[in-house]
Amino acid sequence: MKNSHKTSLESVLESLLHESEKHKILTETQLKKISELQISAQHAYRKIGMVQFHAFGKTDGEKSFVIALLNDMNTGIVINFMYIPEGVRVYAKQVKEGKGVQHELSAEEKEAIAQAR
Repeated sequence: MKNSHKTSLESVLESLLHESEKHKILTETQLKKISELQISAQHAYRKIGMVQFHAFGKTDGEKSFVIALLNDMNTGIVINFMYIPEGVRVYAKQVKEGKGVQHELSAEEKEAIAQAR
C-alpha cells in the first residue's frame, strides 16, 4: 500500500481491477491486430523461386530465367525473361494454386513454382 499511494485496501483493489481491465482491453486489441496481420500476410508474395535456362536449347550466350512470386496459397505470378538474338522478351503469367490460369506453364515455370518456398 505504501508504493501505491492509496489509503485503504479497498482503493488498492479497485486500482488493481482498473489496471487489469485496461490490460485486458489492450490484449484483445493486440490479438485482433495480430489476426488481421496473419490474414493479410497470407496474400503477400512470400515464396520466391528462380530457374535459369537457355532459350530454344541454345548453350551459348546469355541465360534466360524465370521467377515465380507466390503467396501461401501458391497463387501469384511467374515472370519469364527470355534472351533471344533480337533482345529480351518478358512474359508474365498468372498462377492460381500452383497452376497457370489462362496459359499453360512451361517446364521452367513449373520448376520455379516448385522451388518457391
